[in-house]
Amino acid sequence: MCKDQTWIWIQGKGKIFEYTENGKPKRFIGTHTDITERKKLEFKIFEERNYLKYTLNSIGDAVIATDAGGIITGMNPIATRLTGWSEREATGRPFDEVFRITFEDPSKTIVDPVKTALLTNNVVELANHTILTSKDKTEYFIEDTASPIRNNENQIVGVVLVFRDVTEKKQRQREFQYQSEHDFLTGLYNRRYFVESYQTLNTPGHFPLGIVMFDVNGLKIINDAYGHDAGDLALKTVAAVLKQTFEAKDVVTRIGGDEFAVLLPNTSLKTMQEHKDALRLGMADHPIKNVVLSIATGYEITSDSNRTLDDMLKTAENHMYRHKLAEGVSVRNRAIQAIQNTLTEKYDAERIHSERVSAYSRRIGEALQLNPDDLKELSMAGMFHDIGKISIPDAIIEKPGRLTDEEFDIVKTHTEIGYQILRAADEFSDLAIHALCHHERWDGKGYPRGLKGEDIPLYSRIVGVADAFEAMTADRSYKQTMTIEQAKEELIRCSGTQFDPAIVAIFTEIVSSNRD
Repeated sequence: MCKDQTWIWIQGKGKIFEYTENGKPKRFIGTHTDITERKKLEFKIFEERNYLKYTLNSIGDAVIATDAGGIITGMNPIATRLTGWSEREATGRPFDEVFRITFEDPSKTIVDPVKTALLTNNVVELANHTILTSKDKTEYFIEDTASPIRNNENQIVGVVLVFRDVTEKKQRQREFQYQSEHDFLTGLYNRRYFVESYQTLNTPGHFPLGIVMFDVNGLKIINDAYGHDAGDLALKTVAAVLKQTFEAKDVVTRIGGDEFAVLLPNTSLKTMQEHKDALRLGMADHPIKNVVLSIATGYEITSDSNRTLDDMLKTAENHMYRHKLAEGVSVRNRAIQAIQNTLTEKYDAERIHSERVSAYSRRIGEALQLNPDDLKELSMAGMFHDIGKISIPDAIIEKPGRLTDEEFDIVKTHTEIGYQILRAADEFSDLAIHALCHHERWDGKGYPRGLKGEDIPLYSRIVGVADAFEAMTADRSYKQTMTIEQAKEELIRCSGTQFDPAIVAIFTEIVSSNRD
């Protein structure tokens, strides 16, 4: 303490230089040095070191420091977490023993950032394709920067490495890239990737380069009959068969709604034809709701790097549409028949109902003296009039009791659905209008269009009478069966309101004369 009551830091030194005869200290000399400024500097350095330590411990990046020989001198907690080494374990060890990194592409060699920074005297940055493997074998994608540490004389005395975990960022980038290159429904590559791949593959090293285009036949029929979930399943099935059929080097893509395309580097016409044949067999093994999938195919091949993608696609597409015209009609017709078979096999009552309505309708047609072709059409109209019920939920079709208003509204949609299904196929297209209108009423109070009188197609009026009679006389567990006489009386009662009076008169005469 000084005279003015202030405190200072001192450093004291003393020495005895004379002793008494008895060997006791007699005289000594000493100095006291004011070291207050030095102590203040020490405190400042200590505070700065603590501040630096707290800063390193609190930042989100990992930090490792080394000396000029690449030996670790310190690391912060983030670095210990990512490397799996504690600071005590790592300190004094060579940097590359603790910091083990590789490239995402194992065929490439990676440089040691600390050694490179020491050697080049420059800052070194590694790309985000770098993988750090921790002590427990956990892998992290990292980005890092190694910077030389210099003293007052500009000499390198070590390196500080700052790095961060970018694994989540990398995963998001991968997901984004995947979504930008792939079709969300099928998982195949999309049109954008297809276009980019053509630019990459349209070089002599990949010639001959082939393109195969595909169009799914009858997809609209499946959508109309079973809903878009079944249509999506059909597209996924086509995608799966395509992936199984083509090779790993081939680029299999979905380029549009029901259109697919494949790029085949280093191929031949023979190979593409073999793939086409294998694909047809593969589709036959994966029916959707009893409908065998079919695809129209067209392909083109080139060894000319000046050939544009549009030109290749146009040629392949022309071949594909010729194939579609040749096979599309029979494919759609088979699909309609498969849907009808599914309905009648699933519900025995529907099979019996369709067969009887068809037979009753034909009898009416014979009474009207229709020609054989018209009789055939009328019989088929009776057979397929309820095909739209394939889309009605099982719980409603099989419900034993009375339907609610909401359920009945759902049932009524079967006429329009049947129309959409039947009009998609040439062989059945004329039947579509009969299926649509067989629940119209003579008085205009029917559905779905509210047609009246002779505005209702003749075959629809005939099927409507046959349909009602069969429903009344059919043996159903959930309702009391009418006798033929009771059903006739009901038809007569509704003649002129629900039914065409002339058709009712003809049919009641038929069932009276022949009750078989």
